[in-house]
Amino acid sequence: MDSVKKVEFEGIPCVKVTPQINNNSIFPTVLLYYGWSSSIQENIFFAHVLSKFGYQVYIPELPFHGERGKPGSEEVGKWEAIYTSIQESRHIVDHIKKIPSVDTDNLGLIGISMGGYISSHIFVHEKSFRTLININGSSAWQKSERIANLFSGNTKDKYETFIKESDPINFIKDMYPRSILLLHGKEDKVVPVYSQRAFYQKASEYYADKNNKVELKEFPKLNHALSLGMMEEVIEWLNLNVSSEK
Repeated sequence: MDSVKKVEFEGIPCVKVTPQINNNSIFPTVLLYYGWSSSIQENIFFAHVLSKFGYQVYIPELPFHGERGKPGSEEVGKWEAIYTSIQESRHIVDHIKKIPSVDTDNLGLIGISMGGYISSHIFVHEKSFRTLININGSSAWQKSERIANLFSGNTKDKYETFIKESDPINFIKDMYPRSILLLHGKEDKVVPVYSQRAFYQKASEYYADKNNKVELKEFPKLNHALSLGMMEEVIEWLNLNVSSEK
């Protein structure tokens, strides 16, 4: 049986899901960020799936979620949650890398929906992650926001500069040559796939000599959801890019 344990880093609640443990186990490890109005509990099943394939998983509690409050209005809270999570990630990553069961040579980063926005930025600056998997999120913030038009009032005033200056699509050179997998529902109405197509086009040009390191896979007839097919793609990608047995 894998182990589920609540942990805390710098006051940030997290859950750790670890494969069957023996005293000397060291695991390739994934940091998983979920989306707006989701929760740790709603992503435990996915973490268990990853654990069954030998991956240790850490899921941080996002601002305004779970023990940290209620989500409220997405228009008001989305970018505050993204910004805060990015700032907090530095502490989380620093702590994770000091844990004996973590294989620091094999770290992966997964983001779902809003978590994809968060993880894309973390991947730019935290070079210890070997791969980024963005599921139904966006790595091209400005284009995504133009499509979704989620700005309103104070949110736009407060975070517009941050979005413009920190947009991951402008920092592909800092991601290279580490691998990137984009998975997206073709009929996604919450975060339409167009921004990921734009990111993929630009990343593919930069990764021209390593085209097997960047992939975009669209799932027909799928809206804003994590499917079993996506989970299969995640496992295959991690096995190729993060597994200590690669």
